[in-house]
Amino acid sequence: MTKQGNGATGQVINGLALVLGGRGTFGETGEFKFPDWEFETVDEESTTILKSPKISFVIKNLAPSDIKAINRGDTILLIGNLREDGRDKRLEISLKIQLHKMATSCKEGEAVERTFEGRLDYYEEKVAGVQTVKYQRNPLFLDLGDGNIYEEFNKNVGVN
Repeated sequence: MTKQGNGATGQVINGLALVLGGRGTFGETGEFKFPDWEFETVDEESTTILKSPKISFVIKNLAPSDIKAINRGDTILLIGNLREDGRDKRLEISLKIQLHKMATSCKEGEAVERTFEGRLDYYEEKVAGVQTVKYQRNPLFLDLGDGNIYEEFNKNVGVN
């Protein structure tokens, strides 16, 4: 380890941009709340039925076309630099949401911020080109590294 910052860091996102309709928002992305993968439980046992995942994120200095794209459910790309144990890795997330809430906050002398919240319909996460998580709402699909956990479920209920 050195004082120049090349030591082990765990995981830190030190660069992040949302891309909407081909327009990048590097330096304008605020807090991004990744989805929770929470399952229905009965008697403390997981049913493997996923509760509807939600997502929220903040963007500053939004263009009107960005708001339209989010409202239409267009694909949103999140591209960042993940610093892990002293090495840089590319973080890529592709997602689609159904918009449930848009909130605006502003303060004189600061950039206008908009917070978006919605139901997650599609989510794919890659670190250094390797898929770490993939989710699709319909038909139900969730891969947390071991393949689609709903493959047998979908066969049993007649979903392809």
